[in-house]
Amino acid sequence: MTKLRNRVHPGEIIKDEFVIPLALDVTTLAQDLGISIADFWDVLDGQRALTADLCRALGGRFRTTPEFWEHLQATYDAPVLDKKADDPAFANDLEAQLETITDAYASGDAHEIDQALQHVSSIRRMKKQGILDLLNDFDDPAEPD
Repeated sequence: MTKLRNRVHPGEIIKDEFVIPLALDVTTLAQDLGISIADFWDVLDGQRALTADLCRALGGRFRTTPEFWEHLQATYDAPVLDKKADDPAFANDLEAQLETITDAYASGDAHEIDQALQHVSSIRRMKKQGILDLLNDFDDPAEPD
């Protein structure tokens, strides 16, 4: 499984760049953002992903864009998935799918497990609906003829 050594969860950025330097009260901030205190602590501890609603709320509270926060979450999530998952054959390779899920469980990282399960589920759903077959019919503009 492909890993990046220094992945930073968006919650860590919220904590280190906003909460601590600005001496913000976590309980008040959670209420201002419209999230339960327990869920917000999970975000700060890297155990919960940012939702679209939370990204909008963070953008408004800290005068950033929601896309800034969405990008941080997407950047954190990206290395969770195995590189071979980009291979169209992955959809037909149950062993590779199982390996992706098994590796995630072996890591013990709840977020990584969730991402692996979601990814494999999405690939299988797209295969079942024929979406992958449609995508294979299109030429990749990045590939020379």
